[in-house]
Amino acid sequence: MRKNLQFNFRNPKLLYFTFITVLLISTQSYSQYITQNLAPTAVIKEGLALEQAPDGRIFIAERGGIVKVFQNNTVSTVFTVNTITDSEQGLLGLTLHPNFAANGYIYVFYAIDDGVIRHRIERVKIDNTNQVLSRQEILLLEPIGGGFHNGGDLKFFNQYLYVTVGDSQQSTNSQNLDTYKGKILRLTEEGLPAPGNPFYGSGSVQRQSIWVYGFR
Repeated sequence: MRKNLQFNFRNPKLLYFTFITVLLISTQSYSQYITQNLAPTAVIKEGLALEQAPDGRIFIAERGGIVKVFQNNTVSTVFTVNTITDSEQGLLGLTLHPNFAANGYIYVFYAIDDGVIRHRIERVKIDNTNQVLSRQEILLLEPIGGGFHNGGDLKFFNQYLYVTVGDSQQSTNSQNLDTYKGKILRLTEEGLPAPGNPFYGSGSVQRQSIWVYGFR
């Protein structure tokens, strides 16, 4: 004889238990990860950013100014930048162009001292054998102070480059629309203000580059 099974979900404890059980089953079904020690003899010193290319190469930015690649179970140096690592400075960001498979562009964000300490965004073109073909500075930011609150994250989205820039330990910078500091910038791949930015077409190049402001 068949019996109808009835669940009383008016009981909060029973409802909670049922929810947790379903969540655990779902998590186990969709969260199967495999970890692998890829290069046990390789040393990565203060790796702050990494990106994987469509062909499987993994590019790693070390704060000391070295960009490395993991390929065929080996880590090797691709290129270096002349940076400074005082305070929180250094090579802070790296990303690949959305069409990296065709153009080989790597973008990096790092601190420099050219008589004045500031940040630079550079575009480096490499080939399939990780040889550097060309280098180009696409944006030189303003002088910074103190060496803290640098930012430096880079990411492409919908063909535009997003850049985080810290406030250089001066909170008023984040509200000043005529400085890059304390902002998220939205740029073209050439480092120019992107069309569609809130202040695009009006005022300084810093103002036109802003996507969001008010950050530390």
